[in-house]
Parts: sequence; C-alpha cells; structure tokens
Amino acid sequence: MVASDSSDRVIIDASPLIYLAKLDALDVFSVDEPAAISDGVRGEVLLPQAAYRFPEIGRIDESIRDGRIEVVSLDKEERMSVEALSKRVPGLGRGEVETIAVARARRWSAVIADRRASRVAQTHGVSVVGMFELLFVRTTDRDRLVSRIRALARLVNMRLETLEQLLDSVDEWRSDDY
Repeated sequence: MVASDSSDRVIIDASPLIYLAKLDALDVFSVDEPAAISDGVRGEVLLPQAAYRFPEIGRIDESIRDGRIEVVSLDKEERMSVEALSKRVPGLGRGEVETIAVARARRWSAVIADRRASRVAQTHGVSVVGMFELLFVRTTDRDRLVSRIRALARLVNMRLETLEQLLDSVDEWRSDDY
C-alpha cells in the first residue's frame, strides 16, 4: 500500500507518471510524500521538443521543481542490477528496468503500468501499486476520485462493466475508511 513510511516509498515509471499528468492528478504526491522517478524515467518524459504539444510534460516538470516528484540517481549496485535485468528480461524499457531495480534495492513500492514489467517486478520481490489503487489511496475528495477513475478508464480503454464495478467500490471503500 502507499504510505509515508520510507519502506513504502513509491517510485513511478514513465507511463503511469504521464497518465497522472494527463489526469492533472500529480497532486496525489506532496512535498511530505513525494514520488521518486529514476534519471532514465525523467529522460523519457521530459522531452523539451514535445513540451509545447503536450501540457503534461510541463506538469511533470513543475512537480519535480516543487518537490512532489524527486529524481533519484542509481547507485553502483542499482546500475549493475539494471544491466543484469536488461539481459535476463529483454524487451523491457530502460525506465521500467530502472524503476524495478531502485524499488528492489531500496524496498520501495513501484507504480508500473506495463503488465509484463509488473510481473517481473513482483517476481523480484517488488510491491507493485496499481494506478487505480494509487488514486484511491491518495485522492481524498470523492467526486474528484470518481472523475479521475472515469478519465483513467478512458485513457486505458477499460471495459464499461469493469469501470462500473470499480465505481461501485468507491463508496464501499470510502465508507469502510471512515
């Protein structure tokens, strides 16, 4: 689960970071509970030549500048882990591999959208937090949560019946929480 304890810190891969920015939901992170991204993920998402066409790039950059997202550099052990994992599991993106390596080494949770990368992370003992779970835990306003869930469902082409089940669970989950 997503929490402020350093053992449950969150590192996020490029795709979920972009989705959150498209949803204007980067406020799920705060200076007190920042998300982390690797240098590789930062390089994937902050493309200066595309910033004028994609406003989410500006939102991500602003979140980095104001401390809600922290860019972490990999240490030597993590870099070696990235190289080994890249060889063992070809086809994963650099950002995904870096996210897995950092999460594994630092015992952080990882937010990864790609199913294959999520399975690899879990195989390596990494706790994977889903996008919807992240929104549930970190969006306190019910109406904003429902709006974000609907928007994310559209972005990921979620089936309507699955969306309706998820929306039904919002009130159930919230009532359990209070």
